[in-house]
Amino acid sequence: MLKTLMWLLSLGMLLNFTSCGGESSKEARELLQKILQFVGIPHSIVVNICQDENRDGVCGTTELFTKLTIKKGDSIDDIWQKVSLTPDGRYFLKNVDPDLPILVELQDEARVNQNSGKFTLEFDAFENREQNETKEISILEAMIDADALTKTEADKFRNLNNTQAQDKYYAKLLYDLESNINTLRANGLDNQKAVIASIKEMGDETRANIVQANKINSCGNDQACVDREIEKISDELIITEDEVLEIKNKQNKNDDNPPANNSDSNQNKIDMAKHYAPSSSMSKNYITYTKIDGQDEQVSNYSEKFTINSDVISQETPGGTQTITVKEDNVVIVQPNNKTVTYARYSKVGDTLYTIPLDNTVSDQNGGKSVTTGDMVCTLEDKMNEFSNRGYSYVGDILKVNCVANTTTQTTTNTNSDFVSTVTTKLDFIFYTQENIAMIASITDSCSEGNFLSKICTHGESYYLK
Repeated sequence: MLKTLMWLLSLGMLLNFTSCGGESSKEARELLQKILQFVGIPHSIVVNICQDENRDGVCGTTELFTKLTIKKGDSIDDIWQKVSLTPDGRYFLKNVDPDLPILVELQDEARVNQNSGKFTLEFDAFENREQNETKEISILEAMIDADALTKTEADKFRNLNNTQAQDKYYAKLLYDLESNINTLRANGLDNQKAVIASIKEMGDETRANIVQANKINSCGNDQACVDREIEKISDELIITEDEVLEIKNKQNKNDDNPPANNSDSNQNKIDMAKHYAPSSSMSKNYITYTKIDGQDEQVSNYSEKFTINSDVISQETPGGTQTITVKEDNVVIVQPNNKTVTYARYSKVGDTLYTIPLDNTVSDQNGGKSVTTGDMVCTLEDKMNEFSNRGYSYVGDILKVNCVANTTTQTTTNTNSDFVSTVTTKLDFIFYTQENIAMIASITDSCSEGNFLSKICTHGESYYLK
């Protein structure tokens, strides 16, 4: 398999560094680390990595992130030293934001004819703020992030059976990308548009020729067969004269009819920021009714407090404090467990608002372990003017959000390694939010069962008392 280059990038707590970089290597590695895993891109042509702060597709002077010289034989510690402990501090973003796109500047003067051989690949932002999250940097991943290819489709070529075939395929991707950039630049497209168009065209052709992955695998260790099948893929990936004309015509139409700005495109959508948090600081008190199978209903109370500071909201709940940051296009919530969930700010009825992974591992002091897998998907189900239940009534701009979660938890113990307890849980969670007030009511049904647990369900309702 082609060797990969791991770039360790600190994306959180970087503001603790001064430009003189006085921290030790050990202390640096204790910071939140992100990993960029380069696949099929030689480190010798990587000249810069940055986050696209102004989203213009170009690494600007204030967006300089890291520009390294990696020598053959450098260890991960060697690279980490270069990334985190550079004396002038220029390898870090001035303002770190894991929600910003990633740009990778490459330079291959031997193969790319214009702009001193430089071109830039664009990638989506990191997905969360967890430690050691890995982001693949490859041409296949660039196709996925450009919405030209799905992950499932890309995996067909990521997982070729033959190691040499894998290496040859990645090398051919780079060769064809650079050839396409040259072709489109020679036909009048600027550097950035040529790269974007090449990535999208190659993604479309890869999707149309998924069957080639199976054909490569069927070659086994017959390298002549592998070479023939990869060459067939390459022939499809190379942009033809007809495709050049099609790309140029599409580009001319886009230039004549630029996309509407965010305010225009979102004008018929709901501003969810007005429903995720109140419009002003306030305390909210809820009364909760809980009914467990075979038991009497229990009534209890809980409170939460919102503190508003411009676009940053602090929400104190019984489970801890979370921070809500309202941005131009999304809302970022850092939960009490430091996990981050990013929601689209503007949505319409029927949209999936967000998916929250519920994977978790808990170990006890005796060597036992509980591993939970699953996720929760939340959808904007309805918009209404009023809502009533249990004698509570609310009038205003109200949204109904429906969340469904399915999890499986396996518990083992070191006392008897053969003992495995499996519990599956399904949760249906409906909550109602009112504009400028946030959640006003919720209704939850949760049922669990397992090989050592009979099915038991819990029904709960909470209401905000004005």
